[in-house]
Amino acid sequence: MLCRRYWPTKHLQGVIAWYWTLERPASTSEREVYRLIPDTYVDWVFHLGTPWQYRQAPENHWCTSKAHMFGHSTHFLEITLNGDPLLVFGVKFHPWSAASLWETGMNSTTNLELTLQDLSLSGMRDLEDQVLTTSSIPSCIALVEEYLSQRLVELNNLRPIIQQYYQGIATPSTDLQTRRLQQRFKHEIGISPKTFQRTIRINQVIERLVAGPAKLTDLAYQAGYFDQSHFIRDFRHFTGLTPRTFLKSINPSGDFFNLRIH
Repeated sequence: MLCRRYWPTKHLQGVIAWYWTLERPASTSEREVYRLIPDTYVDWVFHLGTPWQYRQAPENHWCTSKAHMFGHSTHFLEITLNGDPLLVFGVKFHPWSAASLWETGMNSTTNLELTLQDLSLSGMRDLEDQVLTTSSIPSCIALVEEYLSQRLVELNNLRPIIQQYYQGIATPSTDLQTRRLQQRFKHEIGISPKTFQRTIRINQVIERLVAGPAKLTDLAYQAGYFDQSHFIRDFRHFTGLTPRTFLKSINPSGDFFNLRIH
């Protein structure tokens, strides 16, 4: 499995975090299952080859489509690959940009499967057709950038608040946890500030687990957990595993899929 990142042009850096590709040649394995942990970003996904199947926990419902989006998830995703070659192109949006660009309340996309056509955006069908008929990643990026450049709007001002969460400045005890902020988060981001913060914390712990050996109690404390049972409960919620089991399942072949389960 080969994962690559590509960076957007300067005028789109406030909208797109990065582009990514996932590539795998034909496999002798009939079935491989990976687990994807929520990361606070929003993705458009285009399958230039055979599409994967994915199950959005805790629902036991498998979905397949050639072009779809991942909004904010509050649980892990399980993705199943067959033996066919895989080539996936993705656009990873900053969490603050999607609602303005897509002109929709992001709370209506949380934990749901949506095709790109479901977004009802002008010109989306043409963009989807163009991207899916090319296997050139630079061409895919150029098509997406041309499409988004024509639709740039003034973004909302949640960006500085979200950056405080990434930096660990915002906490539940600050005035950021107001009713108005909670409403805006659910509408513009898709989840509550508390869930957003929990997602960031778990990703910080995962990054440190992958980086090398460390005491779980130290990792939990560094991420802002002061109760070991609370940390374990959050970890199991987002990954479906205990931290120790997680360490045995880390996928060494790329950074898009966190875990290989089978």
